[in-house]
Amino acid sequence: LSGIPLDIMTITIAAIVLGIGVDNCIHYVHRFKREFPQDRDYIATMYRCHESIGRALYYTTVTVVVGFSMLTLSNFNPSIYFGMLTVLAMLAAVIGALLLLPRLIILFRALGPPGA
Repeated sequence: LSGIPLDIMTITIAAIVLGIGVDNCIHYVHRFKREFPQDRDYIATMYRCHESIGRALYYTTVTVVVGFSMLTLSNFNPSIYFGMLTVLAMLAAVIGALLLLPRLIILFRALGPPGA
């Protein structure tokens, strides 16, 4: 569809991003479960999680993105595609973990009703 070939380099992107994306979500949910009993307020818990684990997810993603973006400086097209697509997928994964996941937890009241 985009003209990027599906080869051994681009196929591994899914495994890398799924692994890191799921790991990000596990860390976030674990922190949410630990923070929620303090006041049983979903919104306040989300803010506390973003201040702690959210910051860690952000900086690890920035590190990975900077590292993989170096591959775009290569003269070898498969390496360029690998770096570019991994960067885009990592950004999508962290956006999902920091924006979509908390919203789903709040929407479905995953940890029970709010309040005391």
